Amino acid sequence: MGSPGRFVSLPARGSLAKLCFREYGEPNGFPVIFAHGNLNSRLYAPAWEKTEEVTKAANVRLIAVDRPGVGGSTPQPGRTYSSFAEDIEVLVDTLGLKRFGVAGFSSGGPHALAVACEERLGERVSSLSLISSDAPYKRIGPEMIKRLYGVENLTAEIALQNAQTNYDHLKTSYLGMTKENRRKLAIEDVEEAVKQGLEGVAADSLLETGDWDFEISNIKSPVTVWHGKADTDVPVESSRFLVDLFPQTCQKKINYIEGESHSMIRRHWNSILEDLVSASKL
Repeated sequence: MGSPGRFVSLPARGSLAKLCFREYGEPNGFPVIFAHGNLNSRLYAPAWEKTEEVTKAANVRLIAVDRPGVGGSTPQPGRTYSSFAEDIEVLVDTLGLKRFGVAGFSSGGPHALAVACEERLGERVSSLSLISSDAPYKRIGPEMIKRLYGVENLTAEIALQNAQTNYDHLKTSYLGMTKENRRKLAIEDVEEAVKQGLEGVAADSLLETGDWDFEISNIKSPVTVWHGKADTDVPVESSRFLVDLFPQTCQKKINYIEGESHSMIRRHWNSILEDLVSASKL
């Protein structure tokens, strides 16, 4: 499904630094940069075995990017949301993309938002989709951080421990999946996510619980928020808080879906893509 992995050089990060990405869908379709969730990689299949088919049918060229330290992307100790946006600028310039959409799932939500808020990219981002997105938990308060991470003050050591625990849990649950094709996709994805170690995974959690280094008020593109009301991994309160931070001038659509869990992306991928394409024409 799609290209297994391509690379773009990041000279500002070092002579050997690279960003790894995968493309799938319609090669000549509307380009969308996709930021995966925590313990995922560029191999994450939002619609399982139908991902290629659904993405192509939506006329979307999806470009799924490994974050630094995840999958095939070179680690960047101390990376930030803004540094990710800078890396995406290199990627879209290399690919020759003048305008594009951005989508972020779970931990990928703030990364996608940072891209849309990057001043040098703002006019080029034509639409943004935040799916089951994390929020600036430090601004919500220590109770939310403890609810999600087990402690009020998340340290690098605890983030690594949590990453190991979550990986072990996910791997066990994936091995128990009855559908062989989905089991294979899930295991390949999570193994790719940690092939360089758990530091890249832990970095996401540390970013989520720290001070975000970009201004949400800079957003210029239309935004659609998707969140399941029954999500226990990233509660819908996260998106509600995030939406309240958007500037009044922001064009936004909110989809809080009754009965849906953190895996809602699996069942709504087609609608998410269609919305990204239509919103890009506003």
